[in-house]
Formats: sequence, structure tokens, C-alpha cells
Amino acid sequence: MYVTKKTKTRELSRSIIPRLNAPGRIGDPEQGIPDSTMVVDLLLIGIGRKNAKKASRFAEMFTSVLEKNEENRKEALAAASDVDDVNEKRKYLTNKIEEEMDTLISEQVSPLEDRIIVVQGENWNSGVIGIDTDRLKERFLRPAVILTKYDGNDYVRGSVRSIPKIDMYSIIDKVEADFYDKHKRYLFQMEVTTKLGTQLVNAFGGHAQACGFTLHTDDVKEFVKRVKDEGKKIPKENFNYHYEIIDKLPFSKLDERFLSKLDKLAPYGQRFEFPIFYLQGCLLSKGSAFGNKYQESRKVHVKFSVMEKRGNENRNTTPRQFQAVGFSLWEKFCELRSNLNPDAKYDVIFTIEKNRSNFRHKSKEEVRLNVLDIRPSGENVDSFLTPTSEEVDS
Repeated sequence: MYVTKKTKTRELSRSIIPRLNAPGRIGDPEQGIPDSTMVVDLLLIGIGRKNAKKASRFAEMFTSVLEKNEENRKEALAAASDVDDVNEKRKYLTNKIEEEMDTLISEQVSPLEDRIIVVQGENWNSGVIGIDTDRLKERFLRPAVILTKYDGNDYVRGSVRSIPKIDMYSIIDKVEADFYDKHKRYLFQMEVTTKLGTQLVNAFGGHAQACGFTLHTDDVKEFVKRVKDEGKKIPKENFNYHYEIIDKLPFSKLDERFLSKLDKLAPYGQRFEFPIFYLQGCLLSKGSAFGNKYQESRKVHVKFSVMEKRGNENRNTTPRQFQAVGFSLWEKFCELRSNLNPDAKYDVIFTIEKNRSNFRHKSKEEVRLNVLDIRPSGENVDSFLTPTSEEVDS
């Protein structure tokens, strides 16, 4: 394979793979939405980099990891653009569901009692509810279940996501076992049409952190009760999970050279996560909220600067500062900054990454902090727990 540039795993996981994944989630050729067969075709097309600047950013990144074949360049760019369009539709559907959940959460969820969060909706796209379930989990920092019923259908789809120390697959499996003991029939199954006629098939699978299922609408009420009852049995210490922080870093260490050293250990992934560090005694600039174009009603992310606090002995030097982004941290950022003390110091935990910015029509790369959490300075680093057992029990 002829590769025109080195593509980092972070670029693949954040920009390319989600787009390639989108047609498989929501594709429906009958409705004119390309499905995963188009992605397979795209992966088999080899193209070059000539004139790639005229294509979308995604197309540019994608073409950089494909074989060089000038004849198929236009075909591949067009397919990449189609994939990007499907991904935009996926983002629209995902955020539409999240907005609808805002109302349902107030009606269906009791944050002080529910150790497993369950939200029920209608006609939500089954290909994207897993993404929204993951966001629901992050919102409450507890296992989450989303159920969606469809018009004219007797079955309900379910999606489950969990936090590190809680095995939701085992919990859901136990719910079905107890259901079978009582009713002598399986809970997670659905009717399918085969050459032999209508058959009932198993409809549950996954793993400890993510699973899915289908069940009959008549069994939803009992399922929800059983799941929440099982949640009450989970030891409270299982809700205490924390970030695996590698080390405390001084501002002077944060540069491209350090990031390059980390990149030599790539690829990172499950059980070999990208290293997490923390800074102490930082100043924070005023932040600005942001979200994608479908999140105008709820800006959940924040951009800001993390600045070095210098003592009197360093008055003649310029304090270092770095651009930072905190995903899903806008609300917490506002709470911390509400003390109105511009000299308040904070500790942040983060991963370090390279970000491309444009200034006066010139592009440059700079170090950026991907902030995972923020606390007032002076708290022990062990306080970076999400959530605390007291919060779960309250």
C-alpha cells in the first residue's frame, strides 16, 4: 500500500472511523441513505493526493491512507463526501434524541434513587441509540439503559452502557434468568420471518460495558422494575472509579517534543489508554461554550486557556499557557468560575494532543490540552473520582 502521510490513531478514531461507521448505523438504501456497502466500496478504491485540497477535510484525511491510483480519485472523493453526508445525518439524529431525552429524564429518572438510569422513548433510530446511551451514562456517571418503541411494532429495542466496575451484561442476563424462572419463557426474543415460517429468536448480546436486546412491549414494565431492583444491590464502592493518572507535569514539559515521545508508544486503546496527566495551581481564562451545529439548544463543551501561575521571582518571564478543550464540561466549568475570583487556582487532569489552528490564512500546529476534569487547587489528586459513593447514596 502506498501511504502519502502518517495518520495517527487519534485522527482515525475521531475523524475517519466515526464517518465510516455512520452508514452502517443509519443507512437505508430504500430511503436514499447509503449503507455500509458503500463504505466497503470506498475502502477498495485507491486514489492519490493530487488536488486533495479541493476536497473536504475528511476526504483529505481519508485519501492519505489509501493506495495511489489517479484513475479512481474522483470516484473515491465523491464516495467519501457521501459518507460524510451520512455522518452529518447521524449527528443530527443523535442530538435530536438527546434533546428529546431532556424532557423524558425529568419525568422518568430519579437521580437520588436510581443506580441504573433507564429512559424510554419512541421511534428512535436503533442504529444511533447506543451513542445516546453512552452520553446518558456520562451524564449521570452510572449505568444507563435506553428503550425505544416503534409505531406498529410489538417489540422494543434496548441499548445498555456501563461504567468500569459494573458488569451490566451479567445484570441483564440475571434479569432474564429470573424472568424465565417466573414465566417459563425467555425475556429477550423477537419474531422473525424465515422460510420455515415465523420463528422466535434470541435477541440479547454484548459484553460487560455495552450490550443490546429486544423484548416485547408487554414485558417492558417488569423489565424496568427488575433492572432497577438489581441496581440497588450493586455495592456502592463499584461507583467509585477514577482516572488512571500517570504523573504530575510542570508546564515546561508540555511541548511537541513530549507529545512526539508519547506517539512512539502508539497505538493506544482499551487497556492501553492514552496517558493522563495533571497540572496543579493553574489559572483558567474565561471559557466559551460550543457544540456541533445540531446542539444549539444545549452547548455542552467548553474552550478555554490553562495558564501558568508564576511567583514573584518570575515576574520578568512570560507565563506559559495552553489552549484547552473540555468535552461535556461547560456546566462544571461555569460552576467553578462562579466564585468571581480571577486569581483562583485550579488543578486539571488531561491528555495532551496536537491541534491545527488557522491564523491570518496560515495554518499551524500547537499543543492543546484535552481536559477531562477540573477541581479547585489544593484538593488531593485522589479527589478526581467520578462520582463519589456519597453522591450515589444521597
